[in-house]
Parts: sequence; structure tokens; C-alpha cells
Amino acid sequence: MKKAEQYAKTQVLTASPARLLVLLLRACRRNMAEARRHLENGDRKSAQDPINKASEIVYELCRTLDPQYDKALCDNLADVYANVSARLLRAQTTHDASHIKEAESLFNPVADAFEDVIEDLGDTMPSPDDARVSP
Repeated sequence: MKKAEQYAKTQVLTASPARLLVLLLRACRRNMAEARRHLENGDRKSAQDPINKASEIVYELCRTLDPQYDKALCDNLADVYANVSARLLRAQTTHDASHIKEAESLFNPVADAFEDVIEDLGDTMPSPDDARVSP
């Protein structure tokens, strides 16, 4: 295993729930940007893997929503995630980078807000055992 891969694996295995959320948000953004660049350059094949990775992350973020703690927030996030997923799927089927740009414009403000909150709170966010974190 390469040193960079080992570092990334260690970072994930030792991260707090808050840090894991930040890692997921950043990975999703990175994959959307990579897919967009590939499509803008006409490289449809290379865009497929990052689109799939971004879609999987969005699915997992949606799956972890727990309306027991804030139903309105979870409903709003579920709507955003559904729209992001729809645009990623459209980009994958049409090979049109504009759909990824739309997905990014929906996802990035949510990711920014979570990253700001997590940065402000540090690692003081409750663990999933204490209270469910709503990404």
C-alpha cells in the first residue's frame, strides 16, 4: 500500500464522527469537480467513476438523516440530496458537465455550512452512540 493510501486509511479509521462527515463532504466535492472536468474535456469514460463515487456519498449522507432530531432540517436535506443525485444521474446519462455544475451549486452551500459548524464545534459533536448526527 502506498504511503498516501495508508495515511488516508489511518485518517478515516481514527477520525471522530464530525471529522468523518467533513471527509465525506470533501470527497463528494472532489469527485464532482473531477467528473465535471472530465466531461468538460470530453472524457466520458473517466467521468463515470467520480460520478459514481459522488452519488454513493450523497446516498449515504441521505441514508443517515434522522428526522427524530429535526424533521424539517432532515426533510430539507433529503430534498437537496435527491436533487443532487438526480443531476448526477443526468450528467452520467447525458455526459453534460452542466448537470454536475448544478449538483455542485446545490451541494456546496450545504457542505460549507456543515464544515463551518464542525470547525466551530471542533470534535465536540456527539458520537452516534450519544446522539445521531444529521449530515
